[in-house]
Amino acid sequence: MALGLLNMIYQTAGTMAVYACRIEGCQDVVVTGSLASLKLASLLIGRVGELYHVNFIIPKQAAFATAIGAALIGLDRFKKA
Repeated sequence: MALGLLNMIYQTAGTMAVYACRIEGCQDVVVTGSLASLKLASLLIGRVGELYHVNFIIPKQAAFATAIGAALIGLDRFKKA
């Protein structure tokens, strides 16, 4: 049952990303968040990518992407001040 739920989550998020890519004309999507860190993520979201010909990229530290981005913005603002 848990696998079915994860499959539904990845398919829904992946399909929405595909629609956004089609609107913006891009082929690459970076997937972040704690669910992206699961081993099944690359398999399940990869299937969506294969179906729609979109490249899903899952970085090594996907769970920490928001914190890393916030730290980089804070560092940039600190340097400008």
